[in-house]
Amino acid sequence: MSSADSLAVPPPGRVTGCIAFDLRITSNNAVAVTPAAAASCGLVVPVISGAARFDPASRVVQLTVALRNEGKVWLHAPARLEARRASLITNQPGPDDQVMAQWSYDTLLRSGMGPPVIAADGSEVLPSGATSLPKSIELRMPATETHLHVTLTATGTHVFTVPGRPPDEVPPDEMEASRSPDNIVTGDPHFPGRVVRDKLWLIFRSGVTPEDREAAIEAVNGIVVGGMLRSTGNRYPPPSGPHMQRYYYVRIPAYPDSGAVPLGRAIRTLAPLPQVQDVEADVLGIGR
Repeated sequence: MSSADSLAVPPPGRVTGCIAFDLRITSNNAVAVTPAAAASCGLVVPVISGAARFDPASRVVQLTVALRNEGKVWLHAPARLEARRASLITNQPGPDDQVMAQWSYDTLLRSGMGPPVIAADGSEVLPSGATSLPKSIELRMPATETHLHVTLTATGTHVFTVPGRPPDEVPPDEMEASRSPDNIVTGDPHFPGRVVRDKLWLIFRSGVTPEDREAAIEAVNGIVVGGMLRSTGNRYPPPSGPHMQRYYYVRIPAYPDSGAVPLGRAIRTLAPLPQVQDVEADVLGIGR
């Protein structure tokens, strides 16, 4: 990959997953759901919650299904759940890959626990390890069947915001905002001198994946706003020489009256991550 290519943000990626299970209609018209061997796969896993219901008149099985994000990064819309002909016992003719039913989860990408997570573009996303809100889906049992083997396939989207290497500079307006008096914290016991309350410097280890970089930035709800060649070790003024490396300049959420608390929390979150080589506050000087 050329240096020009590495400055580009990777395009969005489609991720998939599945769940396989058996549906059995009992003699009293109850329905039993049994996970199949190797029941789930992929990074977007359908999760069945609650009891299934069967209507013998219409022969419709109703299930409540959510999506679990098993990936490292946030799951974005479009997110779908679908059943294909090959995954169902059906008398309807058609190719095996024909989509028999599809359900959208675009408005359900939030966990039932806590407030929604909002991405930089304003959309709601499903964090890593979280399960979406559930959706009721219906599957029709063929008239002559009491047993149905089902595989449901889920798809979602990973959106990347971090270029492969840090930008060459910090835009002047971003640097000016960082140096605004409202953005400076002075005399915090954890940060001697003067530091920018809502920015930090970050460098990744070599060979990390786009998912690793994105996961780190998402862990602090950050946005890459620039980059710069600088030294490690938070020395001021920065020396020149062989220890200079190019860092990402990352903005984090911080209210004006929050002091350096969000900055400290972000650094403590990022520092132990295996993909992070170094993370530092933006120190403006040791003197007041």
